[in-house]
Amino acid sequence: MEIDDLIRVIVEQNEDYKTMLQWAISGIISILVIFLAANFFVMQKLRKKEIEKVKQEIITDLKEDDLKQIKSELSSETKSLTRNELSSVWYSIYNLQNTVEDKNTEITSLKIDLKFLKGDLHVQQGVYANAYKSYLSALRNCLEFKQCGLVDVLLQKVEESVDNVDNLLVGEKSEFSSVAKLLNSEHEEQAKKIQGKLNQL
Repeated sequence: MEIDDLIRVIVEQNEDYKTMLQWAISGIISILVIFLAANFFVMQKLRKKEIEKVKQEIITDLKEDDLKQIKSELSSETKSLTRNELSSVWYSIYNLQNTVEDKNTEITSLKIDLKFLKGDLHVQQGVYANAYKSYLSALRNCLEFKQCGLVDVLLQKVEESVDNVDNLLVGEKSEFSSVAKLLNSEHEEQAKKIQGKLNQL
């Protein structure tokens, strides 16, 4: 075999090895991408289920029958109490009210988290109109709650949804104007920017 033929055979073998290596690397990358995507989706579902479970436990703790029973017991006892005992009852009522308010705060916070998650899931599915509505609803709750630290993040999510959406109903566009009125002056520029994008749809 001549040297030229030998070189040609070696080059052809190298090309075959290179092609096989490229296919192997492509296969590994594809499997890795599929695994990461599946893992992300599963984690999102697990987190949503966990939040729902906590929410149900909180709601179960505040069954209407339990509150009626407490109210009934307090009402019947106050009729025969002395002034000092009455003060103790008022203290109990005050504590009960605080407990109810704390539970409502937890439930509101969970609602915001759930709507945020729904928005993320809609984005994963490419349904940006629904993502916009979920994020905007979460933003409204967040602003009304006045103890939510997600305003900046939710505004950004709303804007990203608007950037990707094809069309929205008139009522869905005007809903943003209603929510924007609750924003602080520091978010005014971003709100105007989002409104401008909505007007162009």
